[in-house]
Amino acid sequence: MNRLGVFLALLGVLAVIAGSARCETDHVRIGLQCDFIYLPIEIARSEGFIEKRAEELGAGNTKVTLNRFSGTPAMNDAGQTGV
Repeated sequence: MNRLGVFLALLGVLAVIAGSARCETDHVRIGLQCDFIYLPIEIARSEGFIEKRAEELGAGNTKVTLNRFSGTPAMNDAGQTGV
């Protein structure tokens, strides 16, 4: 089999795998710092836009939690530890 055939077969397998991806969690955590730049995320959370959009995309009943951090190092530490 030539390289083009192998490439097309691999591309087909990847398309099947990507098409069958599903949401594996029912919880979304968003890290925020204290600043006005995060106001749109605050509004989206308080109005339930994130949950509504997740439901439209087929994620079902999704819980959204906003976590506040004092700065970037604290946010990075939380991301690395899975908090």
